[in-house]
Amino acid sequence: LTPRMIPTGASGTVRVYAMCGAPTCLAASARNTTSGGAVSARYVNGPMAQTVVVAAGVDGATNTGTFDLGATLAPAASNAACAGPRDVGATGGVYPTEDLRNGRDIPPLCAGTPSVMSPALWDGVTLPPGRVLVASARRTESTPVWTPTLRLLSACGATTCVSSSTAGATPDQAALVYTNTGSAPESLRVAVNSSSTTLTGAARVELVVRPPHPNGTCAAATAVTVGQLLRLQHLREGGFATPA
Repeated sequence: LTPRMIPTGASGTVRVYAMCGAPTCLAASARNTTSGGAVSARYVNGPMAQTVVVAAGVDGATNTGTFDLGATLAPAASNAACAGPRDVGATGGVYPTEDLRNGRDIPPLCAGTPSVMSPALWDGVTLPPGRVLVASARRTESTPVWTPTLRLLSACGATTCVSSSTAGATPDQAALVYTNTGSAPESLRVAVNSSSTTLTGAARVELVVRPPHPNGTCAAATAVTVGQLLRLQHLREGGFATPA
């Protein structure tokens, strides 16, 4: 459900509630300080039918005016829920136009990620022993401004993360790298969402499954000559930790 409001001579707001008198919103529009600027909210329902209340108002106690209000209904993304992730296959995939506004399930907080939680789109990865998962997400719209986040979970309902993204070179991107150092395949969930509870949009998501770097283990250490420079080495692609 996407209600959209275009006010006349005021700054509008749109909120979606589960019922009249509900203390919190299911969804709400981001604040728009431009008088007459369009605002919209996005709410993705679960598997059961639900009746909701859409409230249209103005930003401020004294602002008044007329407005146009419309709403659209569209199917949720096929991977909106953790229980129904998109299987990326043995080598991963590239998804250039992921609309994170179509996400539903909210992943848990992880160490190093923002303290806010928002709905995510979900991908499933079976990572063989010794293989590396390289995941990245980059915002593809100039506005609104928000930062993607990536979370790697061992299962739906997990309260901690196997790994999570670090800040990218610019605020519009995030990435994570994870190596399966065990002896058995790992079934993993990748959650892609926004660092904001109200601002989100389209993103390019890339998931790559590949072998580790040749020098990912101690036994396969790279011989370095005097003056040699090793470029683009990523420590998260290493194998077992070196003993202290």
